[in-house]
Amino acid sequence: MNEIVITDENLFHFNVGKNDNEESSIIYRDNGSFHTILLDRCAKNYHSLHAQSSRCVAERNILDFTITFFTSGIPTKIIFKKKYYTNLRYKKLLSGTREKRFHKLVALINECGFTTFDLS
Repeated sequence: MNEIVITDENLFHFNVGKNDNEESSIIYRDNGSFHTILLDRCAKNYHSLHAQSSRCVAERNILDFTITFFTSGIPTKIIFKKKYYTNLRYKKLLSGTREKRFHKLVALINECGFTTFDLS
């Protein structure tokens, strides 16, 4: 299956969507451009794939440190790198060890009222 693959160091911003006119989303950088993962759209895509109502937006696997979102068209996979380098031009969304960064992103997703499916 084709998928968009990015590393966690390219995650730029997480919008919790607390205001009525905001959607919960993740903004990431890929090849110099910014892209958005809309969590509500991922939940709808999960529903259409699995024919069940759910707030699930992604599959996660702690064994290979990946989270794959049900984005429209092509899934978007985030790979959590073992080494995490800082780029002073961009503020990092996540910090700490690979495991802490992984769990922090899952916690942010949960904070928005969405879930992820555990593959590990």
